Amino acid sequence: MKIREYLESQRRLDRLFTNAEGATFEQMAMESKSIWDNDACRGYAILAMQQVGLNDETIADVVHALRDAFSICTEEEAEKCYLDSKFY
Repeated sequence: MKIREYLESQRRLDRLFTNAEGATFEQMAMESKSIWDNDACRGYAILAMQQVGLNDETIADVVHALRDAFSICTEEEAEKCYLDSKFY
């Protein structure tokens, strides 16, 4: 989902919903949603690889490959890859 699509969906919900204090859906979402960060993903991957005992050289290779994957693949393509994989 692109940021524009996300914001448009929030605005549609904003017109339909406010809480008891008068906060709009968009205002509540701004407090609860975080924007995807590739560096956070790399950090999760590093933590997982360390947890299973991979050596530093292997971790570095995977982090570099992950950086390349971010460059050549959309979020939607990556999600489909994961959902279609044997690791899902």
